[in-house]
Amino acid sequence: MDPDGHAALERWWFAAVDAGIAGSGSVEAHLGRARAFAQARGGPADRFCDLGTGPGMPGLVLALLWPEARGVLIDATERRVAFVEQWVRELGVAGRITVEHGRAEVLAHQEGFRHEFDTVVARSFGPPAVVAECASGFLALAGVALVSEPRRTRRSPSAGPLTVWRRWAWSTGAGRRRSKARSGIAGR
Repeated sequence: MDPDGHAALERWWFAAVDAGIAGSGSVEAHLGRARAFAQARGGPADRFCDLGTGPGMPGLVLALLWPEARGVLIDATERRVAFVEQWVRELGVAGRITVEHGRAEVLAHQEGFRHEFDTVVARSFGPPAVVAECASGFLALAGVALVSEPRRTRRSPSAGPLTVWRRWAWSTGAGRRRSKARSGIAGR
């Protein structure tokens, strides 16, 4: 990422903190955590979805790291959605990044969202098992979900481990396909 992009992300993060929709902690730590999603993916996504984007983390960072990717950032809170929409425009990614107001567990069953994404990311959305169930509705076959658990305590600003979950399919011999998940902890 170029220095201008980094500076823009710092402005965005401080605006989110000032607006009361992002927690405290070092901006570098938060941006580093978002970069860890990109590194765990192993290459850029084609189409990604950020579940419970909050202030736009990690979705807006990924939008700048993956300049060819299209993405949808989802949140259930109108105030957060309005904030992220403003920053999608300000960061210059409006042509390929959209923000959707709604509940992930509902949107995962709607046309245009169901099995449409090669990558789903979730930062502090919930425990990995819950996120995996929700993310599976968004993931295309062979897609990958990157899940960061909620932080353990209020005193610890760092999130839990980053879990990588892949959706793949096999044939049952009767022409039907079934999906299965495989997971692992990134960096272990």
